[in-house]
Amino acid sequence: MQSGAPTFGTPEPGHIMTIVGALARRLGVPFRSGGGLCASKIPDAQAAYESANKIASFCLSGSQFYATYSRLA
Repeated sequence: MQSGAPTFGTPEPGHIMTIVGALARRLGVPFRSGGGLCASKIPDAQAAYESANKIASFCLSGSQFYATYSRLA
């Protein structure tokens, strides 16, 4: 967290997505979420686990639109 580098695959973005989703519901505005990002360099079990955690955060946050991005070649 000291460097400011993106933290793909860690639980913190999922927590932030849930908090922002709750705030959007309270304010009555639509909420768009992106996910599927992971810190894995190859499509392996780590990539699947981290992507699944992001999708679960999306489902629990109440987003209306989900955009997935693939970093794996």
